[in-house]
This record gives sequence, structure tokens and C-alpha cells, in this order.
Amino acid sequence: MLKILMAILLVLGPACLATAGDVLWFKNFSSERDYADVTFSMAMDENGNIYTAGLVSHPPVPGTGYPINHGLIIKYSSEGERVWVRDVGQFSDVLGHLWDIVYDGSGNIYVGGLSTSVNSNTAWDFSVIKYSTDGDSLWSYVYPTAGPIAGNEYSNDVCRRLAIDGDGNIYAAGMRNNGANRADFLVVKLTPEGEVLWTSGANESYINDDVLEDLVVDEAGNAYISGSIPDENWHYRDVVIKYHAEGTTAWVDTTAMADTLGRGSKLTIDGDGNLYAFSRSGGQNYLIKYAGNGDHSFSIALNGAIETGELAVDNSGNVIISHPNQSYRQLGSGIIITKYSAEGDEIWSDNYAAPANRVYGPVKIMSDSSNNTYLLHSVDSAYSYHNNYEVLRFDESGALIAKRTCPLTLSPNFFAGDMGIDPAGNIFISGAADFPATGEDAVSIKHCYYICGDGDGNEVINILDISYFIRYLYKQGPAPRVLSASDADGNGATNILDVARLVNFLYRGGPEPLCR
Repeated sequence: MLKILMAILLVLGPACLATAGDVLWFKNFSSERDYADVTFSMAMDENGNIYTAGLVSHPPVPGTGYPINHGLIIKYSSEGERVWVRDVGQFSDVLGHLWDIVYDGSGNIYVGGLSTSVNSNTAWDFSVIKYSTDGDSLWSYVYPTAGPIAGNEYSNDVCRRLAIDGDGNIYAAGMRNNGANRADFLVVKLTPEGEVLWTSGANESYINDDVLEDLVVDEAGNAYISGSIPDENWHYRDVVIKYHAEGTTAWVDTTAMADTLGRGSKLTIDGDGNLYAFSRSGGQNYLIKYAGNGDHSFSIALNGAIETGELAVDNSGNVIISHPNQSYRQLGSGIIITKYSAEGDEIWSDNYAAPANRVYGPVKIMSDSSNNTYLLHSVDSAYSYHNNYEVLRFDESGALIAKRTCPLTLSPNFFAGDMGIDPAGNIFISGAADFPATGEDAVSIKHCYYICGDGDGNEVINILDISYFIRYLYKQGPAPRVLSASDADGNGATNILDVARLVNFLYRGGPEPLCR
């Protein structure tokens, strides 16, 4: 059999390169034709189930002309089965949508967002809801509003970010109406039973609306928020605030110079409790490491970076950042990814270039247990027009070792909202995409961390993989880089049938290799 296969390969010669086999499943959810369903955030439990949160739209109330938006939560199993869907407000007149979702490690999820009543003239309410992983609503919390407010969303009450401490307490952060048609920062700490431990409303701008960007909590229960505070000319300063576990303000750090593009710092905490912020001041971006008292352990100026991006820390305490590689996002703008040590020394950097007709923008960056870095970025044809996405995986030394792309071919538009990584390295993406028959649907995708049939680990399937498997099976050659990749027919074993499937796929138009 081996000699016959080798002879066939010599006759067939090289085939077209293939990159099939990395999508484990793809799911879309549609509520009403031509109405938007979108997921903004994702959480994952220890069994690989994912929970996505966003909004679901329904036809408008007669006479209003505006669609009715409810909060949306969807649970998928690790195999892609839709376990349950919760339309928050389906059986009531509650409107709104959900910005964030977190899992507590004990079988519960929490969602945060905004809500109001369809027949009410009140403002949007800052809302947090607890669910079991079976989809049962356990309790809800609504921050007492100051009353109806005319104007933009930020002059209402809205929960934007959630975090959980080691005792299972929930921290919710966003903005509240201060009663003067302006928004202040708001942080609420709740017990797992929904009791309020404390609230703190920081009024950092007495002129215009404060806008919250991020929230993180350390192992001691200290909470850190970031955001932007505008002056009378709508120039922004980034601000970072630390709260003690009991709710008192520990320190406030505000950037020295205002900026027209200030958005608020992205935050992350390493395993030793050190806080990092990706901040902006006076037209310049900075990576800042904070000491416990709020002093800057270091501040690194990122030359040429106008827009801020994303950041994360790995298991070794290194910090990774990503941001656009041009002064302003425009056609041809790519992304720079850089890893720094805990002391602020550059370890590696990669400038991922974009084609002349595309714009790349960072969406989320993560690190796994092996210190691989994953970057989710949008692929746009204009400044803010989402067409597609890519996920780049870099190894610990900064080598690009894998790339995953949106599997959609029918839809010209895909919004990538969030990314998750399971312990095996599989990649989950949630967001929304346009479909001709149903409009904008909420979408969830699971990518395999390897490509089925890719024996030599170069991210393509070709004749070299066939010869690699043959040497492994019959010539005591090296094992595939990922052994599961050799199971091309998905039956749980590696044998000559897998080789035959690859030959059939590459040269006879047969079915793709299977992921399991």
C-alpha cells in the first residue's frame, strides 16, 4: 500500500495549496428579518461552553418608527450546540442592551448594560443581572436613577464593564447621571446575592460627560477604572482611579495634557498585582506601569502611535500591546504588536502590514498558558467599516505561527466583538454579520488551534503533509507537530485512511479533513 501511495503522489505532482479545516463550527442567531442582532462580549466556563451578550431587535412600537432593542444572551456548548437563548425583556416592556458578560467560576454568569421601559419617559438605567448557567434569572440590580435626561446616552445611567474578585463579589462600572445633565463615573460593588456593598460616583469633569473605558480588579479586591474626562472644548484627558476593597478612593491619576482623540486607558493586571495602562496624553500614546501608590514605575512613549489599542499580560509577567502602525487609521494602516518585560524592556515587536486597500484595527489581545499571543483585529475597507477579521497567533519569541480568518464568503460585513481562548488553544469569536435572507445576525465561531491534515505545522495542507504522515506511519519519522492534526478523517486514530483522505481532498475534489 505504501509503495502504491508514493507512486500515486509522484504521478499527481504538487496540488493547489489548501487552508481548509480550521473552523470547528459556525453559528448565527436571527430574531427578526431586517433587524439587528449583535453580540458585544463573551465569557467561557471551565467546560468550554461560551456565553455571549449583546442586543436583539424587534419591530418598532406602532407610531415610534424605532426598533425595540432587548438584551440578548446566548449559551453555546463547546461543540456548538445552542443550549439556550435569553431575550431580556421578551415577556415585559424592558428595553436596552448588554455591554458585558462575565463568568464567576461557580456556575453563574453576570451581565451588565442599560435598560428602560418602553412606555416610560425615564432615562436609561444602570443594570446588572445574575443568571445560572442553565439560563435562570437569579436576581437583578438597577442603580437608582436621577430622573429623565435629554441628550446623549452618556447623560443617562449605563453599566459598561464587569469584574469579579476572589470572593465572588461583583464590580460593575459605568456612568451615572449627576442630576445636572452630565455623566459621572459610577462603580458599584455587589455580593454574590445581589446586596450592595458600596457605590462610588467620581465626578472628574464638572463641565462635560465623563466616559468610562475599562475596569479591572486585583486579588486584594482593589478596583481600578479608566476613562476620559473632557474640558469645555471637548478635549479629553485620560484618567485612572484606584478604589480600595471597601470603596474608598486610593488615588487618581490624570494625564498631563488634553487631547482631541482621548478615549480612556485600556487596563490589565499581572499575576503580582501590578497595573498597566495603555494611555494617551497630548497627541502621544504611553504604556504606563503603576506602583501600588499610583506612581509610575515606568512610562514608555510609543512614537508614531496616535490611536490607542489593546494590551494583555502573559504568565511570565510580560505585557503585550497592539496599536495601528500609522499616525491615523487610513487605507494601508496595519498593526504593531510589541512585548515588553515587567521592567519595561522591549522583548520583541512585529509590524503586521495591511494591503493598500485595507485598514487593520486591534479588537482584543490575549495570552495563553504557553505565553502564545493572540491578536483579534478587524479588516476594513474604510476607517470604521467592518468587513472581516483575522486572528494572529505569535509564539513566545514573537514568531507568527498561525492565522485564522472569517469563514464567511456570502456576507460583505462582519463585526468582531470579542474573542476567547480555551485551554487547548481553540479560538472563539463573537460578533455580528450581514446575511441576505435575515439581515444582521449575532454570530459565534470556533476555530481549531491547528489545521486538520497539517502534519508539518506550516498552516497549509499540501503534498508535503502527505509525505510527512507516510514517514511518520511507516518510516519512523517525527510525529506531527500537533498529533490531532494527523486524524484527517476524524475517527480518533491516525492510519493510512487519513493519508487516503488527504490525497482524495487535494487531488480528487474529495471532502475536507475533519476537525474533532
